[in-house]
Amino acid sequence: MKISFILPSIGDSGGIKVVNKYAELLANRGHDIVIYKSIIAFNMHRYKYKIQNIIHQIYCSIKGLRAACIPGKFDKFVLKINDSTIRDGECIIATSWPTSYLVNNLADSKGAKCYFVQGYEIWDNQLLGEESYKLLLHKIVIANWIKEKITILGEDTKTIPVIYNGIEYKLFNQKRSYHKKEEMHFLMLDHSLSEKGVKYGILAFEKLQQKYPKVKLAMFGMKRSNNVPAYAEYHENPSQDELVKLYNSSDVFLFPSLEEGWGLTVIEAMASGCAVVGTNTGCLLEIGENKENCMKSKPTDVDTMVENAEMIMKDKVLFETIVRNGKNSAKKLDWDKAVVQFEREIHRVCNTNIK
Repeated sequence: MKISFILPSIGDSGGIKVVNKYAELLANRGHDIVIYKSIIAFNMHRYKYKIQNIIHQIYCSIKGLRAACIPGKFDKFVLKINDSTIRDGECIIATSWPTSYLVNNLADSKGAKCYFVQGYEIWDNQLLGEESYKLLLHKIVIANWIKEKITILGEDTKTIPVIYNGIEYKLFNQKRSYHKKEEMHFLMLDHSLSEKGVKYGILAFEKLQQKYPKVKLAMFGMKRSNNVPAYAEYHENPSQDELVKLYNSSDVFLFPSLEEGWGLTVIEAMASGCAVVGTNTGCLLEIGENKENCMKSKPTDVDTMVENAEMIMKDKVLFETIVRNGKNSAKKLDWDKAVVQFEREIHRVCNTNIK
């Protein structure tokens, strides 16, 4: 089958990595895959004034032009997304609200129109974000909580499949030491988006640090943000091998997100044998069991996050239970199973194409 994805020309988020992974796996299963990226950036309608949005669009377009010089294996950069630049095929998949409107307007010859939803993405423009979920596109979502959100908007979710993201379990599952008591090493993702809750994670760590001066914090991200404190060990844009080593040298993974589509880093941390101390959002809404495979608190509840971390620092049995169950939870999230489900859904959609 000829399957096309539409992605932004810049960025390297967890959601983009998931799309790239599906592209690779579907290609391995014999499908003809193209990931289209528009050099002219999407207007995100982020700002109040039109001129601000135009300036932002020009800025992103310049970055997109640079990105086009180093395309990925399945990438095809085009000036913009329209009928003249997109090939005919069996299936075309939007991956965000700006791409959903573009896919919706394409000719039927481009294939059955799908919308792969990895979060409730209304940050840039709530109205356009919410309206995108009402478009007559076949939805595929990665979590039940997203499905429920779409239901509130009036979408009939009975036929919307939920396909959990996978993980390369063997890559992250490596031997490591456990439970250093008051000398524990904490790890946390750094991100500039306020929804990631980084400031709350840092507040929680600093409260722990006051009681346990020997604890250490490492952080990683695509680019160092202003969130990172001077005392933290920082790893900018780590390679996959570096990231695996980072997980495996840590005892606790802090996940302070306020809102999360899934949270790939949480599953990677579980697979690596880190005890996850986080908030009840993203994948922890789906597979997280408090005091079983993670320690959960409400978003922004710093005090409970501190209490949860202290519990596993003081209780070796609880710590090892969470680590063991976390690894088992991650092991169940298999990419081979996910791509079979994804492929099956594409076949179903192609037989019931919305006209």
